[in-house]
Amino acid sequence: MLSLQLKTPIQASPFAFPIALLAQVFSTLAPSPAQPWQFASFIQLNFFGLQPFEVVRDQYQQWGIEFEQTIALLPSNPAFTNSEHPIGLMPIAHPYMAIQFHQPRQVIKAKFVGARAIWVTAFDAENRVVARYDLERASTFDLHSAALNATETAFEPTLPLHALHLQAKAITRIELTSAAPFVLQSFCCI
Repeated sequence: MLSLQLKTPIQASPFAFPIALLAQVFSTLAPSPAQPWQFASFIQLNFFGLQPFEVVRDQYQQWGIEFEQTIALLPSNPAFTNSEHPIGLMPIAHPYMAIQFHQPRQVIKAKFVGARAIWVTAFDAENRVVARYDLERASTFDLHSAALNATETAFEPTLPLHALHLQAKAITRIELTSAAPFVLQSFCCI
């Protein structure tokens, strides 16, 4: 439930009320750099408050989300960059990361950049698999042939952005694996 508390009294002008009210509403809705958007059970994580090379574990614990084997970074490889989401999350060692939820979730949405397929497995509280999803590499993207067909000055390969929409009852944990590095660009859950 969204509750609003006005910071200053509203002026009596016919235009002042809507403008002042909207300004105050939007200032209370805008997250700080470390806070995700949160409405009732919807949570949109905000990675902008993270520092490059910061190990990500319990930074989102107060919203019921914890990460395993994850690091924040600003990708230096142009293939993994995304101007919309400059800071992303990447597995620390082997391409594996896990996300634990304190409260069961029904919908997981995320965007990834990766050179190979990314496998997402969702588990319930008893560690039973409740959903699986394979984010395949875009069939039209071939880094080697793109390099051969492009001029040296114009070629800056970028990997495709994969969208995940996973829906299942009572998701309490997801695991993400791949045979190659990948970057989690955005994440939300319901």
